[in-house]
Amino acid sequence: MANYTNDDYMVYDLTKHRYVLTTLAIEEELNTSLEEVLNSAGSISAELDPELFLKRVSKNLYTVIYGYNTAGGTNKTEYVMSLPDYREAIYDAMLELAYYYLVSNVDPFLSTVDNDKNQLIPAGLKTSMYSTGLLYRGDYILEPDYMDGRGEDY
Repeated sequence: MANYTNDDYMVYDLTKHRYVLTTLAIEEELNTSLEEVLNSAGSISAELDPELFLKRVSKNLYTVIYGYNTAGGTNKTEYVMSLPDYREAIYDAMLELAYYYLVSNVDPFLSTVDNDKNQLIPAGLKTSMYSTGLLYRGDYILEPDYMDGRGEDY
């Protein structure tokens, strides 16, 4: 069953099973034009287009979530993260991560994970992800048909 929601600020990628910010979210929440920032002198990566940048922000955030939430398996975590209960926390985390990449001039395509130092996201963001439940070590108890209508088959 599908539990994700799309709006003008964040859409759910059915193939990748994760939310992605829209350029409108960046423009309104961060008062920034990605087109201008990514294509300006000294930008983090001038060849990037805004949609590609936002997809990478999403991928990096979800990589951390899936790497941490291993008890129930990725499929369960993907499903739970698509629920309305987590949507606002994911939205806020992606905005914070996008802002971090932009103001720190960090290329999200060159970010890596280094054992104890998770360089995909800043330490402060990881702390807030604990408090909002995005990082959870337990196993989710779900109905057997929880994956019906979720898009691409596994």
